[in-house]
Amino acid sequence: MLIAGWRAFELKRISINDECCPICKHNVEITITLNFRLYYFFFIPFIPDSRYVVALCSHCNEELSEADLGPRYRHLLKTKNHKEKAPLRSWTGFILLVTLLAAYYTYLHL
Repeated sequence: MLIAGWRAFELKRISINDECCPICKHNVEITITLNFRLYYFFFIPFIPDSRYVVALCSHCNEELSEADLGPRYRHLLKTKNHKEKAPLRSWTGFILLVTLLAAYYTYLHL
């Protein structure tokens, strides 16, 4: 990530206690996190790209699919059900670029 790259950030975390993991068959905590991907350019956050949801078992650390989670919590894996948006700071590079281009264009036409 020296010149350009991306990184995932967590927007929201939901914990479900005493749920049976379909993979390891233990009653454990299942954590559902809503994440977004953010592109960087020279360590400046430039633009958020996509949102995705991940469900993890706390015992076996396996990622659970929509079919594994069961009908009770299946709606939590859909990104459209979450209204959280990427924070404004994730648009810093884009706002800076637009401001610099506007200033340059204004300077040329004075």
